[in-house]
Amino acid sequence: MREGVSEVPRRSWRSRGPRSGALRLALALGLVLAPVAGCAATPDTPPQAAAPNALPKYYDSGALLAAVAARQRSDGGALTTLDGTLDGPSGRQAVTGDGAVRFDGAAVSVRFDQRVGPEGATPRTTGLVRTGGRTWVRVPGAAGRWLEVGVAEIPPADRADATLATNLAGTADPLSGVSRYADASLVSDAVDEDVDGVRTVRYTIVVDLVRASAAETDPAMRTQLTNQVSGGLTRISATVWVDADQRPVRARVRQELPGAGTLDLLAGYRSWGTPVSVDPPPAAG
Repeated sequence: MREGVSEVPRRSWRSRGPRSGALRLALALGLVLAPVAGCAATPDTPPQAAAPNALPKYYDSGALLAAVAARQRSDGGALTTLDGTLDGPSGRQAVTGDGAVRFDGAAVSVRFDQRVGPEGATPRTTGLVRTGGRTWVRVPGAAGRWLEVGVAEIPPADRADATLATNLAGTADPLSGVSRYADASLVSDAVDEDVDGVRTVRYTIVVDLVRASAAETDPAMRTQLTNQVSGGLTRISATVWVDADQRPVRARVRQELPGAGTLDLLAGYRSWGTPVSVDPPPAAG
């Protein structure tokens, strides 16, 4: 996995940790530092005509984000895959998974199974469901029961994997974090690239954290942005691969997870328009 992200707060996937306070969620956008190259067009500019055999491209971030969001709402859902690594105190671990994501207007629901473990070893599996503003995990230490994050106690041995799964649920919509700061972002790069035989445009979208901080209305999130700017992080970028119909095909996630290490992940999206249902787990309450 290989193109980048680092963390800023995300509005739709924050969650309280267990009452013990042991399960804290890293508020992440999945972004990384990147140089700004290129300029923005007017917000309503359609994709520009491309050279022969090249896909049309958006060079205005607002227009691109609006087009992708409209397509996601229209299709309603997609199947997803996860493939990457987590480099932490115990060394490198493989992170894989599969599931589905559903878009209902502005609401995003997701379910997946996450698998984590050293290469060649039997992975630990964590199930996750997020819908209606609530999140549940199914961990080995709970004997197959679903536990609601922020309500039930997560077994200590499973907290790291539950935290990772909860963070990954926040990347279900690959551009939600960038969309929050659309007025402070621009498309810095747009390149044709095939992904598993699908023609796509690989977009790099850069967010100016100084402008984002000034425009942020949530006091807690503004404080986090201000602290990042004070620490020298003034620009971050998201990378997403979009097909000719403005459907995300792949997104790169790179997050620094406090106490866990560096997550480097490719999220894949396929079968857009597939009927997807994400319901609270049975007997979850």
